[in-house]
Amino acid sequence: ALDPALRRPGRFDLEIEFDPPDVDERKEILKIILNNYAKDRYENINFDEIAEQTVGFTGADLLQLVNEALLQAALEGREKINHNDLLRAKSAVKPSALREFYLEKPKDRSNELSSEIIAKIKQIAEEFVSHQTFKPILLPWDQADRIASTIAYYVCNQLHCPYIVVRATWFRSRWFGEMERSIRQLFEKIKRLQPCIVYIKGLDAIANSKNEHLHGAVLEITSYLDEFRENDVKTLLVSSIIREIDDILRDIFMEL
Repeated sequence: ALDPALRRPGRFDLEIEFDPPDVDERKEILKIILNNYAKDRYENINFDEIAEQTVGFTGADLLQLVNEALLQAALEGREKINHNDLLRAKSAVKPSALREFYLEKPKDRSNELSSEIIAKIKQIAEEFVSHQTFKPILLPWDQADRIASTIAYYVCNQLHCPYIVVRATWFRSRWFGEMERSIRQLFEKIKRLQPCIVYIKGLDAIANSKNEHLHGAVLEITSYLDEFRENDVKTLLVSSIIREIDDILRDIFMEL
């Protein structure tokens, strides 16, 4: 959140970045919070499931989750919260680790797609759920939103992972190095939040090296995609394009 000028070398000698808790850490944090703040006021909670469904939540987010559940139970005249209360409260808490990105609740839009496309979508979703490895998909522009949302719907229903939606035009900047920095922030965030589904709209807005202003952006994107492939980052990355993208990038993506 600091101005980049404050983070130049010589201003602060050291930066320490704390990643959000993983699933096991979230489970333990939630137990501590409930025992400290809601002792004898909760019952029938599946800690494993809540931990799995709170990707990107920090300790403060989990505390807010409990507070929201307690408030809702009080409004309904109940003294204790249960598993379903925490699941309902989740929609009112945005994870701190995802605050700068747009989290979207995916919808099943298969009724707007052909049977052939639906079959491909189900295959992609089933493969990712079974083998959570890096999978980059390139979508046709005219149906991209519907396809991306439906893929995410099938996957999120089983993995309960975040669905992050970004527009490539958000990264465009007239300031030198700012676009590359924003791209790095996105991909570094993805690494810390896996498994997740990411939908980048209009990737060609930042993926055309023929435009001299985008050369650095193409290098950043290519570098991260290569890294994700080599390390099997658990991310389903779907992208749409309006025009053309560099061949080196197109070769990485599987086209639907």
